[in-house]
Amino acid sequence: MIHSVLESVMTANGIHSINRLHRLFFKLFAWGIMGFVCAQTAYAVPVDTKSYDPASGVVVKIAGKTLVMGWDTPEGSTELTLNLSGKGALVRSITVAPGNGKPVEVLRDIDPVTILTVGQRDLKKRGGWTIFFDRTSRKPSESGPLTLKLKSAIVRSVGRRCIVELDGLEGQSFSGKLRFTLYAG
Repeated sequence: MIHSVLESVMTANGIHSINRLHRLFFKLFAWGIMGFVCAQTAYAVPVDTKSYDPASGVVVKIAGKTLVMGWDTPEGSTELTLNLSGKGALVRSITVAPGNGKPVEVLRDIDPVTILTVGQRDLKKRGGWTIFFDRTSRKPSESGPLTLKLKSAIVRSVGRRCIVELDGLEGQSFSGKLRFTLYAG
């Protein structure tokens, strides 16, 4: 089909028109590839806000690849911005504003560090009821970092609290969620 279009253009308008047609097809192809790449880089994990209640005192907004949460404090207000793209630092920023003043950025582009220690307990010794006194520091254990491979986010409210759970925290024999609990007021 394209070949027959090229032949008819060539016979009607000469070789110059074929070059323009080639450039047009190349531009359309390039724009299609760029659109696909942009769609892939704009991807953010799904955010479930069905259990979120604005009456919690924490304002939640989804802005592109970020989750922005703001709340009032006795001294002013605080805002936490999380990066949901799965690329780059998780905490985009934390800002604090005194009273009605201008917000001041106190943290930018950081990743929370979580270390998991797996060890042994001795429940047989002392009948198990004094487990609090078990000397775990003298028993074999293994520690290692957990990494967040972001899969989804859930925002829910419980009273005056807003809980953000980020699924995809993994390491050693553990898999679970990283949780932020925000208290309004």
